[in-house]
Order: sequence, then structure tokens, then C-alpha cells
Amino acid sequence: MISKAEAIKILMRFSLIEAIALEPLSYNDITVSWHEKYIQTGETLGLFDASRDNNIFNPDGLVKREDMIDLVNRLVHLYR
Repeated sequence: MISKAEAIKILMRFSLIEAIALEPLSYNDITVSWHEKYIQTGETLGLFDASRDNNIFNPDGLVKREDMIDLVNRLVHLYR
């Protein structure tokens, strides 16, 4: 299994989306780390919603099947 941070990195690289440090994160549990720019970019693109997640991303948490499907679905909608 992979972590949420690893999943978002894989999806963004597969989709050729360049992850860059944008604006401060709405998530309270993200420290400066390799995954910060991926989460920032994903949040800016609307791949996740901090208010829905109670401002907790849990980057080291494992990705559930339904969460991965939701992420892929949101990513696909960016290209419509």
C-alpha cells in the first residue's frame, strides 16, 4: 500500500502536473517536507478540500481504495 502523499505525487507526475509551492496550506498536519508542494498544488487544483477533512491531511496515512478512486476522478475532471 502507499501513503496519501505518495499517491498524490504519483497521480500528479502521471498527469504531467508540475508541483510547485504555491500558497500556504489549509492543512494543520503538513510540515516542510518533500510532499508539501504536491499537497499545495493538489489543494489549489481542488483535488482535496481541507474544510471537508477538518484541516487534517494525514500524509503518511494509507490510501483507501475509495479515496484513490475519488482522487483519480477529481483529476480526470480537471481535463474536461
